[in-house]
Amino acid sequence: MGGARGAGLEQDKYIGYPVKLERWLMEGSYDRVWGATKKEGVPSEEFAVFCEVLIGTIRSEIASCSEKAYPSLPIANAKNLLFLESEGSVVEFAQGRGWVVKDGRIYFPMQKGEEMRTEKEILVASGMVIENTIGYARELETIV
Repeated sequence: MGGARGAGLEQDKYIGYPVKLERWLMEGSYDRVWGATKKEGVPSEEFAVFCEVLIGTIRSEIASCSEKAYPSLPIANAKNLLFLESEGSVVEFAQGRGWVVKDGRIYFPMQKGEEMRTEKEILVASGMVIENTIGYARELETIV
C-alpha cells in the first residue's frame, strides 16, 4: 500500500519534479536535467532559482572534469558540453576559469605534475581511448 501511495506522490508535479532531477543526476543524464530546467519544464517560479544554481553546479563539475580529461577543446564543442547558449558565453566562462582561448579552441591549464604533451602523444592517447571504447562496445554487443 505504501509503494502505490509513493508512486502517486511522484505523479504530483511539485514532488515528482525534484525526484526526477535527482534520478537523472544520479544517472549522469545532464542533458535531461538541462531540458527539465528550461522555463517550460519548471513547474513553478519558485523552482527557477533552484534550477539556476543546479545548472551552475553541473556546468562547474563538467568544466572540472574537462580540464582533467582534455588538453583543449574546440569552442563549439565546449558550448554543447557546458550547456551554454553562445560561443561568446563560452569565451566568457573560459576566461572566468582562467582558461586560454586561442584560434577557436579552449586550452586548459596543466595539472600539477603534468608535463606538456606533444600533439602526437595526445593523438596516440586519444586513439587508444577510442580503440578501447569500440572494443568495449563490441564486447557488450556480444553479451546482449
